[in-house]
Amino acid sequence: MAGRILIKNGTVVTMNDAGDVHFGGSVVLDGDRIADVGPDDEVAARHAAGQLADARVIDAAGKAVERSPAAVGVPGHVLVPDHPGAG
Repeated sequence: MAGRILIKNGTVVTMNDAGDVHFGGSVVLDGDRIADVGPDDEVAARHAAGQLADARVIDAAGKAVERSPAAVGVPGHVLVPDHPGAG
């Protein structure tokens, strides 16, 4: 995968130890890694104005966004590729 992708407005199911779920969340993919995850407004605030201007934007409204091979083919999911360096 090349370039930057912003997946926004989704229900982001994290794979962190706390099991955080961000309703109205964003995921930024930068090349082959997950660069940022969190609530839409917090992710936007962490990136300088225009930093995501060249990103391909995917609106995940009404969908779950997760990094999980178990959800492949499940309607209503946007899957983030499970990259070796992803956190």
